[in-house]
Amino acid sequence: DGPEAAATAARVGLGEGSDTVVQVLKTYNLPSSGRLSLARVWRGTLRDGMSLAGKRVGSINLMQGQSLTKVSSAAPGEIVALGRMDEARTGQLLSSAGENAV
Repeated sequence: DGPEAAATAARVGLGEGSDTVVQVLKTYNLPSSGRLSLARVWRGTLRDGMSLAGKRVGSINLMQGQSLTKVSSAAPGEIVALGRMDEARTGQLLSSAGENAV
């Protein structure tokens, strides 16, 4: 079992805050779903329709193999696939505070 998301976020320098922060781990271009950004939630609760780095999240999905299940939110530590985040790049930190990097 690995460390809690908050402990890892603090170790990499994210610290405390009230904004939601996610990190893009991988980007997929799927024929049926378009571009999906696989991301880990480091801090806060990610909700469908909220903005990260000034861009609206199109959808939040859980991935299991080729299967996608749409969910309305994701908690710290969860890994989800974000739809319609075309400007997001692999490795990038995205914040609900409007910054591209934290």
